Amino acid sequence: MADNNPMGNFTCEVKLQRVGPIDFVREEKDGVTYVSAKDYELAYETTLEFDDGGLLKIRAKVLGHGANMMVLRNASGEPAQTRGWVRGSVQILNEQEQTIFRGTYSDVNVVHTLAGDEELTATGSQFEHWQSCFGEGQHLGHFFSMRVDMTRQEGALVGKGKGTID
Repeated sequence: MADNNPMGNFTCEVKLQRVGPIDFVREEKDGVTYVSAKDYELAYETTLEFDDGGLLKIRAKVLGHGANMMVLRNASGEPAQTRGWVRGSVQILNEQEQTIFRGTYSDVNVVHTLAGDEELTATGSQFEHWQSCFGEGQHLGHFFSMRVDMTRQEGALVGKGKGTID
């Protein structure tokens, strides 16, 4: 266990990027539209800025194992929002491309506002992104947790993360 690594509370800026396409599956069931996706990858790079002034540059692979949404329609029957949740795994790497944390992520309270068309064109997004990971390598015996309030800005999902390494 290394104790020369930054630890404690941190903040960071997160910008989730798609790595390849996401194939959405649409299903109509009893008059309700559901949208799901699985087996896709997102990524981000950031610098964790610790309260004590320490810095840690990381890159994360965010693997979606299941996104489940339901389409909510307005009084006219037009698609207005999707709401749901996402679950997957996350791998956090250091600057040397070594895995330092591995665990799970959940996106909760996921809301995508829609343009009202049947193609379900998203015009905005907001959700809570949570990561919980166990340390590996130089961070063995440590725990990483982070929460990010994500919003869609100019096509990208962005947010300010707050977390801790214990």
